[in-house]
Amino acid sequence: MVSSITVPFITPSNVYRVLISIYTSLFTLLWFTSSCCTKIRSSKRSAASAVSILSFNLPLSLPSKAHSESYDWEIYVFKYSVVWILTFAAIVATQIYESFTHPLSYILVCGTISLPYLLHPVLSFGSPHSLRCTTWIAMFSFIGNYFYTHYFYTVLGASYTFIGVRLNDVPIGMYFATHFYFTSYHALSNCVIRYIDNTYKPNFARTVHKVLAIFTMSYFTAFMESLTISHFPYYSFEDRESVYVVGSLFYAIYFFFSFPMFYYFSERKRGKGEGSGVWDAIVNSTSCGMMVLICLDLCRIALKVKFEMKL
Repeated sequence: MVSSITVPFITPSNVYRVLISIYTSLFTLLWFTSSCCTKIRSSKRSAASAVSILSFNLPLSLPSKAHSESYDWEIYVFKYSVVWILTFAAIVATQIYESFTHPLSYILVCGTISLPYLLHPVLSFGSPHSLRCTTWIAMFSFIGNYFYTHYFYTVLGASYTFIGVRLNDVPIGMYFATHFYFTSYHALSNCVIRYIDNTYKPNFARTVHKVLAIFTMSYFTAFMESLTISHFPYYSFEDRESVYVVGSLFYAIYFFFSFPMFYYFSERKRGKGEGSGVWDAIVNSTSCGMMVLICLDLCRIALKVKFEMKL
């Protein structure tokens, strides 16, 4: 058994060349698979709202405004995403985190930033859709921190070194931070998957394209988070270059399952008398969490990494 993964041929001098090669290949495959799909005629497409910037159409689709709760939730998530990303960037850029020396500092900072998402079901006057989505992501975020973080500790050699109150050896502030990260990730992935569903006819080619899109989106999301957090010195890895390439693929396992499962859960229209759907959100999210956990552990076994969960 080994303590954590390292990839000898990936070095600081070539890691970005390796990553460029990987993403060039993935985006080329995405273009090829999309060209094999058959587009739905405009008159028959869903009423989902297209997204464009400076008249350039993006491969994203918002929910139809007819489904106002879904539309309002995703618009709210994207607007607040700008706020929390700029806030986090400012904290890292100014190194104000050096003043977070009290054990409760990260709980207060990350908890405060997460509140607009956690409280949106109340702010939206009890929107059942917002409540279901918030519950789903809160549950998945909790599972990720409580269980999956220990795979990062053992498989990737990760460690949190800042002072903070911990639950199962994971700083509680990270439970809150994960919630606002994952809320933005899953709202964006919804738009990508919805675009594919609304643009192309359902057939084998579309299925292949969708699977590849989810894979690429998951891998890229995991890599970008690893890259952007690298400037925060109190979350470190034994071999950061290997983490960028192989570790991002390991982290992407979260999203291989959660992106499509959250999309189809949030898109399902509930009939009258079905209640708020909170219990369904808990069941769906925990089942997704279990599938991720099994895959993470199978990868750990394949890599022959010894697992240890410290209390």
